[in-house]
Amino acid sequence: MTHKNYCASLVVLVTLLACADTSAQRRTSRTKPATTMSQPAAAPSTPSKTLTRPRAAELIKSHPDLTQSVTEVDLPTGSFWYDWRSINDIRQTNIQPLVEAGLITFRETGKSDSVWWHEYVVEFTSDGEEAAKSWRKGTEREWVLTYQGPIGIPSPNVVLYHVPVAVRQFIEVTGIAFDPNGMSARVEFTWKWVPTPSAKYLPSKVPSDEPRAAMVGMQLYDDGWRMGRIYP
Repeated sequence: MTHKNYCASLVVLVTLLACADTSAQRRTSRTKPATTMSQPAAAPSTPSKTLTRPRAAELIKSHPDLTQSVTEVDLPTGSFWYDWRSINDIRQTNIQPLVEAGLITFRETGKSDSVWWHEYVVEFTSDGEEAAKSWRKGTEREWVLTYQGPIGIPSPNVVLYHVPVAVRQFIEVTGIAFDPNGMSARVEFTWKWVPTPSAKYLPSKVPSDEPRAAMVGMQLYDDGWRMGRIYP
């Protein structure tokens, strides 16, 4: 083989090898699963340090001082002893309206001790038993202190009920004052009393529904804003 022919053959061989390598790369690119650029992991959400009026309103609406605040009227049921000189106070404002609504009956048994202590009985009607399902029962300590009567005359079957007549309802945030470093704030807002279904039986005990002013302190923690007590 002449030198000229040898060189020509070498050129052809190199060309073939290059083509083969390129073809292999193309096949690899076609058969290899496509890979995408890895996206950076989403950063964990962090509580907003911004306390807006809507956010403050959302927090206040769930505050126990607001959601658990109820105006209640005491109603003793069963047999209890009471100073007859004061019985009209509780009878006219707490008992008589419920008698007129057909929820309870009220009578004096005729039993007495000394001059002042008399025994009284309050009993539910069927309508009263149904209404009382939504009323909160008082503790034994509450009725013992209030309706126990003179020493030696117990009231074993008295049950004290608390009749809810109004609950607090948030109205709106009226202002937010931040401290210089933005880590705490004083939030002012308004609220009002809203009658409950039982309010119709004791209308004289329902407080006015006029808006009232209040405030609550808030502090920024790592997990967001937290509230203190509501004043007043």
